[in-house]
Amino acid sequence: MSPSTIMRELRDGHSPAARTGLQWLLLGAILTTIVVFLMSPAIGGLASLPGQILDRPVPAPTRATAPPLTASQRMAARRTAVRVAISQAGVRERPGNRGARIVKYRRAVIGAGENPRSAEPWCADFVSWAWRRAGVPIGFGGLGSDYVPELVAWARLTRRWHWARDGYTPRSGDLIVYKTRASMRGHIGLVVKLQGGRVHTIEGNLGDRVMRSSVKGWAPNVTGYISPV
Repeated sequence: MSPSTIMRELRDGHSPAARTGLQWLLLGAILTTIVVFLMSPAIGGLASLPGQILDRPVPAPTRATAPPLTASQRMAARRTAVRVAISQAGVRERPGNRGARIVKYRRAVIGAGENPRSAEPWCADFVSWAWRRAGVPIGFGGLGSDYVPELVAWARLTRRWHWARDGYTPRSGDLIVYKTRASMRGHIGLVVKLQGGRVHTIEGNLGDRVMRSSVKGWAPNVTGYISPV
């Protein structure tokens, strides 16, 4: 229906066609008013939604922290670390601190600049490997370490360190730290057991191999112990 027809109908009388047209015009006006109202930024309507979405602070991602180990889990980890370390007894390095097994131990130390094929002493790599295999990575951030003083620093900051002459009784799975001519923290091994007043150990890079040994717990060359768990 044209506008002129509608006007004529309004002038001459309401017909069904005029009433239908008027109803559609009224409905259109109502819908237009509603849309304009909803889109108005003054009332924070739909027009402000993009800004609200963009300006809304995004919560920082949270990292779930693992629950603390139970006593039985700690004991199991200690046993596993000792068991896997003993299984390597007799492994020899190739000349220059190298060899396929030595590379495997070094791969347990993670971090920027780490090179598993580097020709470096590997006693710290070995204990890092044993405890990673036990499911409890040691060192800062659980990255392991190829440097004994770094493991000692981690242990002291996390209250895992025990001086050898402070009356601490080492436990199976502890790390034993020795002093050498070069450093008070120059070598490290894994405690297997305490028996007959001696600490029995399994150590990497001892005589260029993985080797079992024993020492008095308060011997002059023993600096202290680390309790990984």
